[in-house]
Amino acid sequence: MKKLALPLLLLFCMTSCQEESAVDIVNKSLEFHGGIQAWKSSEAISYQKEEWLYYDNDSLESYTKRIYTHSLSNDLPIKMEWSSDSTTLYVENSEAGLNANFELSDDEAKSYESALKAAPYTLCQPYKLLEDAADLKRLDDDQLEDTEVYTVAIDYVNEDGSPGNSWRYYFNKETYRLEGAFVKHGETYAYVRNNEYDSKTGFSLNTVRTSYRVDSLRNIQYVRGRYKYQYLNTDK
Repeated sequence: MKKLALPLLLLFCMTSCQEESAVDIVNKSLEFHGGIQAWKSSEAISYQKEEWLYYDNDSLESYTKRIYTHSLSNDLPIKMEWSSDSTTLYVENSEAGLNANFELSDDEAKSYESALKAAPYTLCQPYKLLEDAADLKRLDDDQLEDTEVYTVAIDYVNEDGSPGNSWRYYFNKETYRLEGAFVKHGETYAYVRNNEYDSKTGFSLNTVRTSYRVDSLRNIQYVRGRYKYQYLNTDK
């Protein structure tokens, strides 16, 4: 019996101490945020997003308030609308292409198309990470302020084959809640902190978020943006 004790102990440790993979962490986070089946079956969600952007001297650069409508599991169709001089303007994108109720220049069309692509990617995390599950990597655990987190990384590649944005997502080690992200955009770095969540839609969705311009070591330089979300309805 004594001779068996050590091998059995080693086998138990190898089995019980095996680290979770990046995909395991994302799947557990999805369960915390509402469950993968609920995300897949969601028809559409509408929300108002307010955005404050700041210069490095803390002065306000811009403020926008827009309403988005899209699925939690699909990028298209998606619609963005806002008020301007008592008129409701909108831009929408679908399989048929970009459409708006006002005239768009080529540059404006590209800008709105980019904004419409970014909206579901931002809101629908961690679900969107599973679209590239094979490319997810688990990095060393980290700490955000007083919260211990798992780190999951993904490095995107542009259509021309050049390196795209590199993301690091941080998941609460106790609850698997998505706490924030760190991203390298070209030559700049940003740190995004998910400050508050709301579950009235049946999903745990971000309601208050802050983005910071940081250096490569995540040292904060200044507040780049503040974002507030108000959920108007969800069709599940």
